[in-house]
Amino acid sequence: MAKKRVFENYRITIVPDFWLGTDHQKRIAVLNSMAKEIKRHVDGIETCEIKYDKVFRCSLCDEEWETVLKNGRPECCRPAMEEWAKEKGRMVCTGCGGDGSGTHNGKCLRCYGKGHEEIR
Repeated sequence: MAKKRVFENYRITIVPDFWLGTDHQKRIAVLNSMAKEIKRHVDGIETCEIKYDKVFRCSLCDEEWETVLKNGRPECCRPAMEEWAKEKGRMVCTGCGGDGSGTHNGKCLRCYGKGHEEIR
């Protein structure tokens, strides 16, 4: 038996233009209002759901939050790395951002000899 391609789960995705600011609750209220209007004015609507993505962002640089899996240190920006190191009582290489787990004579073994600065 051969497989065949079928099309299913047809839907329309509506992406609103949010010029209302960044307040989450305000956006949800606007989406609820839009969903109500769509259901009222458009026939054949089975469901009208509100969905959104939840992402974590760095409070210092507003980039998406990324961490090193090994130790949980953020990778998005140097200030976040340094804040993490201070909270954990660890050091951070001011050159490469290494976590200071390997040092020799105060130099980071990750970038030792490559012109990077000392661990602090």
